[in-house]
Parts: sequence; structure tokens; C-alpha cells
Amino acid sequence: MDAQEEKIKLELAKAFKNTLTRDVELTLLPDKDFGEESTDLKEFLEQIASLSPKLSVHIGDKTTEVGPILKVGENLGYHLEFWGAPSGLEVQSLIKAIVLASQGPEAILENIAKGAGEFPKPVELTLFATPTCPYCPSSAFFLISFAVASKEKVHSKIVMTSSFPELTKSFVIQSVPALVMDGKKETLKTGVMPLPELISYIKSSI
Repeated sequence: MDAQEEKIKLELAKAFKNTLTRDVELTLLPDKDFGEESTDLKEFLEQIASLSPKLSVHIGDKTTEVGPILKVGENLGYHLEFWGAPSGLEVQSLIKAIVLASQGPEAILENIAKGAGEFPKPVELTLFATPTCPYCPSSAFFLISFAVASKEKVHSKIVMTSSFPELTKSFVIQSVPALVMDGKKETLKTGVMPLPELISYIKSSI
């Protein structure tokens, strides 16, 4: 490990010590072949978990999918998933998901929590993202926050397009971030939306 990597680990360990309050399980569902991406993600999660006693890694059953699925905070009742190994800029989305899951609904900004509470019925929100998309982390933050604020209503999924090319193709995703609700193609919305617009769009589309 080089000096820069060691510095990042130390900073992350300090951040976890100051922010994590509840134990969070990171549950990895490997792809059907337990391939390279699943193996690399397992090692990455173990490195993250080694930075705090409040984090643990659990290996679940293999999926029938072509890529791994990571569930964050399932032990706390959250429906918060990453499809494919978060990399590049999406690593910050994973870290944010861990912190918010640990801190719980009380850590969610009031306007976000209020918006999630206004959703008329349960909804599955799927965000398609790439490691280099500069706008994806902000969109992912809203979906993560919704899932933590209203775990009875919101199931949020962050999908790495390169890990699930066929799924991405099936929704005709041409640019990211791209949002889909309840797996319905007609709900596809591409681009960054300010929070009020996002809440309004979800409410009107489910």
C-alpha cells in the first residue's frame, strides 16, 4: 500500500469513528460464477469493514445475475442496494450509504425526509450510474437518503452500467444519471434533478 492509500484509510477510519453509531452489515451476493468483480468487491468491503468495529461483511447466496449485488444495512431493515462494484466517484456514494444507514433516519435532512414521507405508496427507485459521472453521486445521495428516511416505502438501487450491460440496454439508457421507477421503462428520467423536482416526479409517476 502506498502512502496515499494509507492516508485515505486513516482519514476514513477517523471519519467512521466520528460518524458511525449503529452496526451496519454489508451483505455481498456474488454473481453466479463468483467472478473477478465479486472477488474484488469482497476484498474491498473487507478493507472498509476493517476500519470500524461497527461494520461487518456477510457473504450471501450467489445471485443469478451477471454482476454482484451489495446490500447495505439490511440488518437495520433498509432496502438499499448497489448492483455492481461501486468504483470511481461512486465509492463516495457507498461511504455515504454506510454512514447514513448507521446514523439512521434522524440524520436525514428534513426536506428530504419530508419528501420521502409524501410518496403515496411504496416505490423501487433505480439509478443507473458510471464511475466517472460527476453528477451521479448527488443523485445517488437523494436515493440513499430516501431509503434511510422511509425504509417501509423506499427500495433504492444504484446500478453500475458496466456491470449490468443487458439491464442497461433493456431500459435504453443513453446517458447517466438515469432514474427508473418500479422497473417501468416509461418512468425513465435522465439527468440531474433538483430535490423538489425529483420528489414531484416520483410522486406523479408512481
